[in-house]
Amino acid sequence: MRFQKKRMHLAALLLTLTALLSIPTLADSGPKPQLIVRMENGPEEPYYLDLLAEGDPDPKYLNDSLHWNYPEEERAALDPELLQALRSAVPEGWHACVAQGNQGWPIYAKLTGDDGVHPFRYVGVPDTYRVIVVTKSGESWVSEPLTRHALQCSALTSQGKANAILGFILAEPVWRFVVSIS
Repeated sequence: MRFQKKRMHLAALLLTLTALLSIPTLADSGPKPQLIVRMENGPEEPYYLDLLAEGDPDPKYLNDSLHWNYPEEERAALDPELLQALRSAVPEGWHACVAQGNQGWPIYAKLTGDDGVHPFRYVGVPDTYRVIVVTKSGESWVSEPLTRHALQCSALTSQGKANAILGFILAEPVWRFVVSIS
């Protein structure tokens, strides 16, 4: 009788463990990198703004980010001349994360912003980056290399008189918490 009871407990334990292994998990639920580029005194004409990451564009991933970020109708509505101007203005040794693909790393962003705010989200946000802006008239500005010092932060860009982008990092986490020790 004792042996049967132990056997029943063991069977119940194994059944419980099997059930626990079949429960779905959310493996990708932690915080992700985010960079918000805020444009001040931006161009009055239409423009595209993108992040540049180190490394030449990989033809295998060209347009991946456009497919991730734009439904087919929105992709068709992108200005092909402005898109080509942006791609042409990318310095050697760098690639445009949205306009040229991000070497297989997903990044969620749009080339156009809302009221000068351009959010870039997910694991493809580079640690070292540059900001590029290209206008409809063909003017382009590229920032100096910047470094993201926090998981989620902001960069402020301003169209200056010298046709340059001034960039600096403001560590601005989207979420905050306080730990108190008593």
